[in-house]
Amino acid sequence: SYIRFGTIRDKDPKYDIQTGQLKLAGQDVADLFEPSIEAIIEAFEQQRRAASTPINMVCLVGSFAASDWLFTRLQKYFLPLGISFCRLDAHANKAVADGAVSFYIDHLVSSRVV
Repeated sequence: SYIRFGTIRDKDPKYDIQTGQLKLAGQDVADLFEPSIEAIIEAFEQQRRAASTPINMVCLVGSFAASDWLFTRLQKYFLPLGISFCRLDAHANKAVADGAVSFYIDHLVSSRVV
């Protein structure tokens, strides 16, 4: 994976930076997301413990929903528990912003479940 920054003149072979791009191994990138995955799973487990009825479906929204890797990683957790796991096909990256605007304008959001 490559992370772009600066200009094409930026380079530092010691850190594998060439033409303004930092090269990272796939596993290094995956490791960066592990705390987020753990937080998502822990938030789900807290909700599941607090729920008065069993949870049988989880829908991933927001900008993380656009990541195929993240979706697959979380799906491996939820499916063995018998929980359907889905994500929206389009506009998933604006779900939080849309909810905030709707609440401010129309007060349509009455509660949030994390």
